[in-house]
Amino acid sequence: MKLKVLENNSNTLFNRKEVKVEVESSSTPGREEATNAIAHEFKVIADAVKIMGIQGIFGTSVFKIRANVYDSKEDKDAVELKKKKDIEREKKKVEAAKAEKEAQQKAKEEAAKPKETPKEENNEEAKSE
Repeated sequence: MKLKVLENNSNTLFNRKEVKVEVESSSTPGREEATNAIAHEFKVIADAVKIMGIQGIFGTSVFKIRANVYDSKEDKDAVELKKKKDIEREKKKVEAAKAEKEAQQKAKEEAAKPKETPKEENNEEAKSE
């Protein structure tokens, strides 16, 4: 995938670069693929890139991509609106991490507990008395 920067405008108010790039690819690039290519081109992490749109030029294998490139993920999260899908995905990740942490804590507690005597021995002692 060949990437060519058409425009690179700096927006200091939002602490980002608003870019337009042209990509030559045999098939329409997905958002993830476009994000990784732009992040690599501008030397930032992929989480700091927001794809605004991907347009194909009819009859060619050329695509124009508009994106906002932030300095950090925190800058992006402060400015860009999150879709409901993304919010739900983040909630599920947090809940899964919390459940895993609780399971590890429970396993540690069980490993630290002393072993109990079998119930059969206790029953025999009670019958003999």
